[in-house]
This record gives sequence, C-alpha cells and structure tokens, in this order.
Amino acid sequence: MPPTPSVEPLVPMVESHDGGPVAAQWWPGERTIMPATSATTAGIEDKLTIVLAARTHDASGFPRVPLLVRSLTKFLAYEAVLEMLVVCPDLDVGTFQRLDALQVMRWPLRVVPDSALLSLSEDNFERVTPAEEWAVGGGRGANYRMQMLTKISVASLVRSDFYLVLDCDVLATRRTQFADLVRGGKAVYAAKPFEYERHRRTWWAAADRILQARGCVTDLRGSVIGVTPAILSTNISRGAMARVGALHSGRAWDESLFRLRLDEGLDWTEYTLYWTAACVLGLTEKLHTPPHGVELYEESAFEWGAWQEWDAARAFGDDSFVFTVIQSIGGAPPDWVAEQVEPFLNVNDSRRG
Repeated sequence: MPPTPSVEPLVPMVESHDGGPVAAQWWPGERTIMPATSATTAGIEDKLTIVLAARTHDASGFPRVPLLVRSLTKFLAYEAVLEMLVVCPDLDVGTFQRLDALQVMRWPLRVVPDSALLSLSEDNFERVTPAEEWAVGGGRGANYRMQMLTKISVASLVRSDFYLVLDCDVLATRRTQFADLVRGGKAVYAAKPFEYERHRRTWWAAADRILQARGCVTDLRGSVIGVTPAILSTNISRGAMARVGALHSGRAWDESLFRLRLDEGLDWTEYTLYWTAACVLGLTEKLHTPPHGVELYEESAFEWGAWQEWDAARAFGDDSFVFTVIQSIGGAPPDWVAEQVEPFLNVNDSRRG
C-alpha cells in the first residue's frame, strides 16, 4: 500500500451561500485527525444517525417515504438511533416537516435544506454540470450529484460516530439492533468486490485522481463499499471534505468536485470518494468491518423491471440481510410497492436479528 500522507484535522468554518448562511464546512488545521467522539458523540457511542436524502420532485421515490419510515420504526431498535436527518432541496423543507409519517416517527427529526450543506444553489451547480447530465438533455441534472455530496457533507451536522444513509426506495426487513450495524466501534459495509457491477472503474479512477490516493484502492482492488444503503463514518466523511478542500483550494470542496467533473471529465461518485478517502486516511479497517453473517442489503430488485419478480414474503422472511431495495429508477410503481409490503408492516413479528 502506498504510504499514508499526513492528515489534517477537521476545523469548522462558516462560508456564505448565494446570499445565505451555510453550516460548517471542514478544512485543514493542525496535524492530526480529530476523533469523531470528541466532536460529536459524547456519551452516545451506541447510537447512530439516520440520514434520508429525498426530494418531492421524485415521482417514483417520494411517495414511498412513509413506507420506509414505517419499516424503520418496526424493525430498527429504538435505542439504536440518535435522530433522523432528512436532507432535501430548500423548497421542500416545509413539506417534509409536515409529512405525517415523519411527524409520528418515534425518533427526533431534523429537516436539513441543501443550502445548509452545499456552497451553491442548484441553478449555479447546473452551470458547472456537463451538458450530457442536464435534465433537459436526458440526464438527471445537477440535483443528482448534489444529492451525492449531501450524503458526505451531512457529516458536518451528524452528532454520532456513524450515520446510516438511505434513499426513498429502501425498506428495512428484519429486526435489527445497533450491534448488527456497528460492531466493536466499526461500521458494517457491504464488502463488494472491486469489480462490483454497481461501481464503474472510471468512478474509482476519478476518486483516486481527485484525492491523490496513488492507487490506494485501485491498485489493491480489495473489497469495497457498496451503494445505498450504507453506514458511513462521520470522521471519514469530514476527512474526505477536508482533503478535497486542501488539494483543490480556491473554491468550496463541492464546487471543486463539480468543476473537476466539467473541466477534466472526472466522473466521481459519493461512495468512490468516501472509500478512497477512507483508504488514503488509513481509516478503512479502523472504522469499517465486513458483514458477520448478516448482509447490509440485498439486490434482487435493483435492475430495470426486476421489481416484477420481487417477492415480499421472501424479503421479509429472510434474516440474512437488513434492507431490501426496490429501485425507484427500476420502474416499480409506488402503489404496487405499497400493496406488496403493507401486510408486513402491520402484522406482529417476533423475529429478532
């Protein structure tokens, strides 16, 4: 493995955001990493934070938020969660604050606007998004990559050592305790092979160049993190932001990543950036562990049209994984999903993880 470069600690600074305030960004300071416990947890080591990245302008995903929340409430141990953060576009904040499913949720809730985590508005990010990614050109638009970055930058607000990242199309399917997700101070990760079909080689190459990782992940090609749902380390995410900021100074870390995509064609993703940062910071094995008999998620409904073969009884009856994902971009109608899972969110179930 290439030698690990010296790592700077994470010192909060506040920047302006298109005329409004933003939450603390994390930039280099002195010579050692600040432990997440000293900055965030203070006696809450056995809890994690749930983070949901969502928006109302998602016809396939947004209607499924109540199902996700009900599945979490039913299957995830109450004492395992510190709070839930919903990260959404600024204009959606009121909608999520009033959403019935979130109002009756048993964990504390914070709804976080994008502007609290990112340095530019969606309109300004759109200006530094390649034309092939524009929504009007058939792509997903700037919001697609903004949502990737909020999954990392939300660490500036997380008060626990680890946080569970979810999308609207995820469902919890088994009774799960904190120890199923974090074992011995290490978060479980999906432990996929480097050639995992959900990650492109170009994404890893881009993360390696951006973070100047010198092949830390791409040369070794060991097991890597999967996709959402994922449990991320608050400290690694902050370190990723700090490293991008230090190596590509002159702009906020998120704008730098957008411009690297536009100007140099570096096709990064949140998870390739995160895992590469973990490697270059020397924190992968210190803060993550592969599954110990229980997988984080199963993928039977990931592909386009695969939902038609998805079996709810099998998913909710299988204790070998914590979450199932019925991809919203795979064409699954929200009403069909609700019809399939409703019986399993209402009946008493004595299964334990």
